[in-house]
Amino acid sequence: MLRAGQAVGDYRLDRRLAVGSTAEIWIAHHRRRAGPAVALKALLGSAARDAGFAAAFLEEAATGSKLSHRAIVGVGACFQLDDGLFQVMELIDGSDVRGVLARAATLGQSMPPANAAFVAREIADARNRSRPQEFGSFRSVGVSCVEVRINS
Repeated sequence: MLRAGQAVGDYRLDRRLAVGSTAEIWIAHHRRRAGPAVALKALLGSAARDAGFAAAFLEEAATGSKLSHRAIVGVGACFQLDDGLFQVMELIDGSDVRGVLARAATLGQSMPPANAAFVAREIADARNRSRPQEFGSFRSVGVSCVEVRINS
């Protein structure tokens, strides 16, 4: 289990953003270079040792590094340390669409039709940029991968 303040390669973990059954995502900073915070995604433990999970994680990183789209989080580096695989990703100031929908549901609200249409267009455009003929079998662009950016 990772913890705040821990060094992971060239990065220092600041705060955990999310945890799932196979991975964690942390806000992190480079330890030797000044710069913006990044999201560090960690595939840990038995998932990192599972050939299928590890291959999918590495393919996701390779594909993500080739994509450039406002609705797809950019992936920088990918590295392996001890018992884990790690992706250095762009940190987005916002929530994923699943989180936005869940928050609205707890308030007894739904997404306004114009916003839903915008999100649907962004997902369709992002999926179009992840065509299998260009990027192998990677097809995972869906509501948990699409970020809603906060515009000030």
